[in-house]
Amino acid sequence: MSAIDWAVLGSVGGDGVESFAAACLRQRYPDAIQTRPAQGDGGIDVYRETAEGLVVWQIKKFTTPLDASQKRQIIRSWKRFWDTHVVTGATIARYHLATPWTPTDPMQAWFKTKVVAGAGFPCQWDGAAFFDALSADYPATYDRFFKGPDMLNNLVLAKAVLAGSPIESGEPATMLAAARCREDAVRTIRDLASDTYYVNSGTVSTRDGSFPLPGPNDAGVAFRYESLGDNRFRVESVVPKTAQSLELDPIQLELRLQQDADARDMQSMQDWQAWGIPFTDVRLQVQRLGGPLGGGEPSDELVSFVLSPAGGDYPNVELRTVSADGSFKDRVVLRPTEVTHGVAGDGLRIVAASPSAVFGLEARMGSSVQPDRTQITFLCAAEAEPALVQHDLAVLAAIGAAETFEFAIENGPALAAGCGLPDAPIARMLMRVAAGLAELQHSSTASFAMPDIAEVTHAQLEQLERLVDIYRGNAVTTTWSRLVLTITEDGGFDPTPIELGHFLCVVERPTFWPGSREYQVTKRLARTYTHTCLAAGVDPALLRAGDEVELVPGTGAQLVVAMIVDDNVVGAA
Repeated sequence: MSAIDWAVLGSVGGDGVESFAAACLRQRYPDAIQTRPAQGDGGIDVYRETAEGLVVWQIKKFTTPLDASQKRQIIRSWKRFWDTHVVTGATIARYHLATPWTPTDPMQAWFKTKVVAGAGFPCQWDGAAFFDALSADYPATYDRFFKGPDMLNNLVLAKAVLAGSPIESGEPATMLAAARCREDAVRTIRDLASDTYYVNSGTVSTRDGSFPLPGPNDAGVAFRYESLGDNRFRVESVVPKTAQSLELDPIQLELRLQQDADARDMQSMQDWQAWGIPFTDVRLQVQRLGGPLGGGEPSDELVSFVLSPAGGDYPNVELRTVSADGSFKDRVVLRPTEVTHGVAGDGLRIVAASPSAVFGLEARMGSSVQPDRTQITFLCAAEAEPALVQHDLAVLAAIGAAETFEFAIENGPALAAGCGLPDAPIARMLMRVAAGLAELQHSSTASFAMPDIAEVTHAQLEQLERLVDIYRGNAVTTTWSRLVLTITEDGGFDPTPIELGHFLCVVERPTFWPGSREYQVTKRLARTYTHTCLAAGVDPALLRAGDEVELVPGTGAQLVVAMIVDDNVVGAA
């Protein structure tokens, strides 16, 4: 015999019986979904999607033997389920009819032969024992539904007395145990606050007192932090109990600009509404609705909207140039770093970076309240591979003033299109540095990387491009004015080769500095000085190790700088 008189409870409120069973099932099976009845018969369907198929509960509030009308309700519910799910091809693992009244053997036979005959999947009628088990497993839910409006207050009061009783003085371990007992009582109170959400509470400490945002593995749809001083914070998190929690009890924030909002705050909110662009410290009036932390009066607060640190797994996008015949001339694949949606107007915003990160692209599209816009921002590209930077910029350079381009899903449809891109001086500077380093890379064993473009001077860029021309095989011939040599060994200086008109050749592996970064080309070049003469006043007989010898150009003197064509020696200088 049932320990609970469900007939009495049903007479008090039959809808409460159905809602109680559905609430318990959602707690027992977090993936269970509670649906609204398709007709006004008070039934509440609960189902689960499992690997074997749908598990379905049809809950009826009948607490006494069924009359003819109630039988017709069961048959109609079954037919509606059959037409909606079975006929359309859904796989059914099990079907439950649940009523607080336990069916007799004749009624079980009626159910099997008149209602679910030919189902082809297990069907069962659960009675009072099913509801008794739910009440035993979830007593707090049972109490809240059936013990009157004062039940929760009385239970909270009893637990609060325990939680608020003084902790006995004694050994530290004893005091900690007593504190833990009271914390357990407080947690029980929190768990009674909602059938839909858990409210977790605790304290966290940070190293420097910085605000502790939730981590990627912290479950919760709402968090509240309160500073306790000494780098400690009280944390409350609201965690859905089931997959349907947010549907049954939505949690919302109503945000309104304050009346004296400045232009910055207004622009931040407009960008957020249209495109979902994050903002920081905007003064807003906040009203919390729904969930255990909802309610209360609106408050004036500083609000920031930040993206999740975990980011998202977004498909690549591409920027491609389109020829007059509609074919694609070239493309660069971009990696999305942010994807946001506006809260009004269906606007989509994508922020992506080129493979070398030399430029970023922000595309805003599809909003009914703001015009589309595509903007390209150039970055310093420090540490990027020069050849990759060169390729990325070449795609942009190919989009001339009359060229069209598309911003699209990689190998997919276009999201936006435009015509022509503005010529940016920083893009030209980046291209010249990247192209020079990429070409000199073929003559060096060291791996070149881009410098910080903001540090590169025009003189350094000209030196880089001179070296590139030399290593293309184009010797540079110029004049020279003075050359100083240092004697490294005793034994004097023999001026005979100079007097006979021999050339002086210096072989080196040149170094150069774009910005503050040093590079070396390991393929050697030769600097050849012609028509050299000793400077006036130099006596070769008096020269010793460590002394300097100054040479000056004679008539027709030249300096020829050229790559050594047959130099296969690479490595350290």
